[in-house]
Amino acid sequence: MGSTPWPWLVAAAGVLVGLSLMATAVFHTDNRGDRYIPGQAAPDGHVTDSRSERL
Repeated sequence: MGSTPWPWLVAAAGVLVGLSLMATAVFHTDNRGDRYIPGQAAPDGHVTDSRSERL
């Protein structure tokens, strides 16, 4: 068993990070025109869901 192939591991990690960033850019929807409305707790203890609305 030889030494750990650090250059190959670092290169593979860089490729995986690059691919994940590209996938995020391609598959993540644009939400700049949305307004986030957080969930709210009612006096009876019921909690509403959070949501986004178009402006």
